[in-house]
Order: sequence, then structure tokens, then C-alpha cells
Amino acid sequence: MTKLRASDGTIEAMYDVGSDPVFVTFDGRNIWTTNFLSNNVTKLRSSDGTILGTFNVGTGPQGICFDGVHIWVSN
Repeated sequence: MTKLRASDGTIEAMYDVGSDPVFVTFDGRNIWTTNFLSNNVTKLRSSDGTILGTFNVGTGPQGICFDGVHIWVSN
């Protein structure tokens, strides 16, 4: 996964997450990504990209969203 500076698209960092990351969402504090081929999601601290957890969610997770309380994943 790649972090880009919003003002000009400069690459600021790259992070190893699961295989074939598809979608991301922001929960107000952290970035979450679905990893389609790994069948999991990865949670990263948005300030520095530290991986806070990887969670199995079933086969082929794709879409992901935050409803203010929960993370929802379609798979």
C-alpha cells in the first residue's frame, strides 16, 4: 500500500499489507485495507503506517466502509 502526499502525489511511504489490496477506508484515526487474495483486512495507524492488526474476514474481501462505529467488509 502506498501513502501519497495529497498536495502533489509525491510518494511518502509504502507499507506491506496482504496480497492484492483492493479498497481502503478511514475510521477517523486508522486506515483499513481489504486484501482480496489474503482473505483479510489490515489496520494501519494513519500517522505513521504502523500495522495495528490483520483480521481474517472470509473469502475475497473487497468493499469496506466505516459507519461511525463499525468497519463493514463485503466478501
